[in-house]
Amino acid sequence: MKALTNLLSKTGVKLDFTSGTGLSTRKLLTTATQALDELSHQVRDARQLSLRTKKHLMSLSLKSQQLEKALQIYSESHRTWMKQGKDTQNLQRALKVWQRLSSKYQDHNSENLKRSLIISEQAIALSDEDKIAVANALRQFLDDSRLRRNSTQDETPLKVSEKDLTETRARELAIEVATILDPYIELHDPQIQRAIENANASSLANIEPGMSARTKASLGEAMASAVEKNLATSAEKLAQNLIRYYRVPLSENTINFLVKTYEADRERLRFIARYETPLSARYSLSSTSAQVPPPKESWQIDLYNAKKTLNRFL
Repeated sequence: MKALTNLLSKTGVKLDFTSGTGLSTRKLLTTATQALDELSHQVRDARQLSLRTKKHLMSLSLKSQQLEKALQIYSESHRTWMKQGKDTQNLQRALKVWQRLSSKYQDHNSENLKRSLIISEQAIALSDEDKIAVANALRQFLDDSRLRRNSTQDETPLKVSEKDLTETRARELAIEVATILDPYIELHDPQIQRAIENANASSLANIEPGMSARTKASLGEAMASAVEKNLATSAEKLAQNLIRYYRVPLSENTINFLVKTYEADRERLRFIARYETPLSARYSLSSTSAQVPPPKESWQIDLYNAKKTLNRFL
């Protein structure tokens, strides 16, 4: 939603604020919906003007592209909300089953009662074919955006056909990268977002546009290899959840396992074991996220009609 409102703020529609930082999802959704209504209306007006005058097609094309991009991001937000709702329902059902079993066995101290834990790890990566597709899409976007290709430290004057990478254009570039990646790694999935957010990242700031492809590849591979996989934060979160939701005590053996396997902080884990408390057996989850409805049919109709008109005259 924040990315969508940032994008809409650059289209000329009026927003209630200049930055979405710190605002609730519900407020961002309301504002984005109103802005999309206005942008859709602008596309409709531009189409009618083009039909009457057979001119102003560039304005119609620009507005159509803005609406199409905004609808793409909005649709991703809708899919994310749908996925989150389904995950919450599954978690609620699983939690009830676990609470019933936990209440039944928590007072049993029988030596025959054993608890085990299975931890699965999953990787997020692009196949070689996906890397080529993403690279081609990014190249096409950069060609269309006409952003300056040489180093920003270079004081060479901009060509007429070039645009400097300003803060606003950098945000637009980030949105475009996320949009391009989404079909390949399901970036709209909340758990994918959390995994990427918690992952270490290498800085590619030292790679300059003027370097050869071989040099760029070598530097990129070296810097990526230098970033160690760090799952310590995830291990500490797992330790909290073991106590909070599963009512499983964090034993010294479990602490040793998490430290050895995931390099978690031992003192932090001992602090969690000492002070984290289980939630009530009657604890229930409630979904408080704002409902993101499907894109309005009127938005999609206006975009379809605009593209039809452009194809007719261009």
